[in-house]
Amino acid sequence: MSDHVNGAVSFIKDTQTRIKDLSARRDELKREIGDPTSQTGSGSGSGSSRSEPASVMVQPCVSGFEVVVSSSASGLGAWPLSRVLEVLHEQGLEVISSLTARVNERLMYTIQVEVNSFDCFDLAWLQQKLIEQLVLSTTSH
Repeated sequence: MSDHVNGAVSFIKDTQTRIKDLSARRDELKREIGDPTSQTGSGSGSGSSRSEPASVMVQPCVSGFEVVVSSSASGLGAWPLSRVLEVLHEQGLEVISSLTARVNERLMYTIQVEVNSFDCFDLAWLQQKLIEQLVLSTTSH
């Protein structure tokens, strides 16, 4: 039994480390992409040409894991909740709750997914899969 607990603790620590690394990489990319618009001040014309990029974060929680998606509330950068849920369903995952909020012209989805075993589930892989699928769905419009 303690081997399973130690394995779970190790997995969670490794996953948290990967999440921090991916978050740092995401923040760095945001700065690189966002710098030209942030240096121009509050120019209203710059908002329509380039908005803050969409982001996905997958992190463990009590009953499984949580997916947090942030995207533009309108335009080509908007990721519909239905598409996020579809990608999760395609992976055979069971969504147990979702919350949508609109904050400063951004849509924030917080989705809780239940999993029976973390042993065979790679959260970093799922995060990358969601990003790829959602980016593909917005560029194909």
